[in-house]
Amino acid sequence: MNLCDQPVPKVVDGYARGSVSVYEDLLSSGSSLTASGHGDRAQSVRGDLALLVRELEESKGFLLELPDTLCRAAGHYDQEMDSDTCWNGTTVGRYMYSVPEENMISQVQHNKEVKVTLAFDAEVVNIKEKLEHMRR
Repeated sequence: MNLCDQPVPKVVDGYARGSVSVYEDLLSSGSSLTASGHGDRAQSVRGDLALLVRELEESKGFLLELPDTLCRAAGHYDQEMDSDTCWNGTTVGRYMYSVPEENMISQVQHNKEVKVTLAFDAEVVNIKEKLEHMRR
C-alpha cells in the first residue's frame, strides 16, 4: 500500500517500522506535496508535520514504561507490589472490587472506576470531518 507514492510502513507490535524516514521523505522540500500557488503554506504544513513526527518518535514508549517507572521509584510508590493494601480509589486499603477482563465491554459493565460516555464530542467530529475532506 502506498501513501502519496511512498510505501506505508508495516506495523509490528503496535509500532510503525521505518515510519520516520517515510514521513520525512513525504515532508521534505522536494516532495510532490507542494500545490501550485500554495508553496509557502505547504512548506509551513510540511514543517509542522515534520516537527510532530519527530516529537512523537521521541516520546514513543513513554506511556508504556510510565507505570513500571512510577512503581519502581520509592518516592512515588512506597509499598511492596505484592502487598494486601493498595490505592482503592479512596484511600490506601484493601481493594474489594473484582478485577474485570481487559476489554472495553467488561470494563464498562464491571469496573466502577471507569466512566464511559457515548455522547459525541462535537469538536472531535468536526476535526474528523475536516481530515476526511482533506483526504478527498
